[in-house]
Amino acid sequence: MNNNFSSNLKHLRIQNGMTQEELAQKIGKDYSTIGKWELGQRSPTMIDVVKISELFNISLETLISGSVIDDKKEGLNKDVNQLKQFRLLYDKIKDLPEDSQKIIYNVTKSVMDEIDAQLDKEE
Repeated sequence: MNNNFSSNLKHLRIQNGMTQEELAQKIGKDYSTIGKWELGQRSPTMIDVVKISELFNISLETLISGSVIDDKKEGLNKDVNQLKQFRLLYDKIKDLPEDSQKIIYNVTKSVMDEIDAQLDKEE
């Protein structure tokens, strides 16, 4: 198992507020085993990797070879880009006449209500 697994495991454990002992209990291992995995001194079995991926709700690929930290940065970058786009849209809308702003608001609200209704049906 490469170093990404070790750093990903430690990051996920800490991010979720777990001690090595708590994680070990959840997957049926000794806490010293978790420490060895995090240090890269030992590698888990594939069964243990699956348990960990399910526990943290993360793909096997990301857990083993990806970077949990980079994935979070990528998600934050996407959020920042979306906020920039919303800001640009707002800047354009605020200069429109009030009746045009109301039309845009009503159309947007209608779309959002439809999305909420669809999500409610799926639950």
